[in-house]
Amino acid sequence: MTILADALEALPNRVFVTTEPETLDFTNPTRAASLVIMGPEARIDVPFPRTNKEFHETLGLVRHYIAREGLTVIGWNLKSLFSYVLGRKANLCFESRLIDLKPMEAFRDVRRDCPKTYQEALQRLTEIVKCPEWGQLSQVYQEVHLPLITRVLPGMESTGLNDVRAGRALFPFYEVEGQVNGRLRCASMFSYGYSPHNLTTEQKDCFRPTEYDRLFLYFDFRHMEVATLQWLAKDEVLGEIFESGGDVYCGIWERVTGLECGDRYRQTCKDMFLPVIYGQGARSLAVRLGVNEITGKKLVSGIYRTFPASSSWASNSQASLDVEEYVHDHFGRRRKFEDDYYKIRNFCVQAPAAIVCLHKLVLLFDLLEKNKDIGKLVYSLHDGYGILAEKRNWRKVAILAQQVLEAEDHLYPGLRLRTALQVGEKLSQLRVVESLDSFTIF
Repeated sequence: MTILADALEALPNRVFVTTEPETLDFTNPTRAASLVIMGPEARIDVPFPRTNKEFHETLGLVRHYIAREGLTVIGWNLKSLFSYVLGRKANLCFESRLIDLKPMEAFRDVRRDCPKTYQEALQRLTEIVKCPEWGQLSQVYQEVHLPLITRVLPGMESTGLNDVRAGRALFPFYEVEGQVNGRLRCASMFSYGYSPHNLTTEQKDCFRPTEYDRLFLYFDFRHMEVATLQWLAKDEVLGEIFESGGDVYCGIWERVTGLECGDRYRQTCKDMFLPVIYGQGARSLAVRLGVNEITGKKLVSGIYRTFPASSSWASNSQASLDVEEYVHDHFGRRRKFEDDYYKIRNFCVQAPAAIVCLHKLVLLFDLLEKNKDIGKLVYSLHDGYGILAEKRNWRKVAILAQQVLEAEDHLYPGLRLRTALQVGEKLSQLRVVESLDSFTIF
């Protein structure tokens, strides 16, 4: 331990930190795991012992080092490190400045492997800082990515859900900026893991709360893409529909066709509105809806005529390529689509929606951390959030969560957000909550 302490003390105030392997597995401590710290002229490999006592002793030295005043840590995929430490019933508080290259490069559509040296890491960081979108990228990183890496995702990944079939807890795994539009990628990466994105009905039926007096709350956003489109395009007609308080798709259908909307036409509207905004033509829409092409043309022209602000905004976003043929979303995330230019419209709506959902994930986690005795965030699914809540306090948890999820924020002022809530003792038996006052669990 003295040798390790002396080696850490000799390191400079700016280092590159990663782990080997890149994804650490706290569910199986017998697997080898180590922290790698590199300086300009030094590399220190810190193996994480398998016994808890030795692990905590080693971690104590690492914590003492990273608390050094003025230390800057350039990292690579360090979410895995925070989850590993938390999963082994410890903590790792970064008092220093942490800059994780992986989500930053992915934000810019740069897909590379982990840097091999300190010099390479520093060079790649310099490229990021000098990029045109640095101002927006740094804000998203500080307010969304950094808390996801250090607190939120580790908190969910290390919580787990009891699987009665497996006879033990299983844990989710997430990757920041894992999908093209910026949403989290989820996979079963741990020895004892599950993927919330791919749960079967049988798997949902096997999951139970970790405590007998808990039940599941599941919040998700209603009409998130349409709401984001309205906000970005400043579409007053769509805004009026949202303000009316009625069903958004029924409101759109009635504006476009002049017909009353029922369950059948609501689904028809859902199948046509965003696809047309994203560029679907009359012929393919007709095939999609099972109608003739004349009807398809009427519906397409009706959408363009009724929502000119959204149609124009979508068209302009498709024409917004920079000199390198990248397109940038509202928050500065960039992507290149080769010849699939119609995907640009979709990206320019879904990518900002992803930032909103991830930022709400951070805010919801922080809220529940302050009230962890009555509720805890356990998983995220696209634009939905799974919470374990005390049975006797579930309404309080629901009210607090709804307030946070539907509130405006300085990152997206004016965005109208609505949520839907389901509650149940099993993930396979969640029931829609129409009214908190009248809903009963049993």
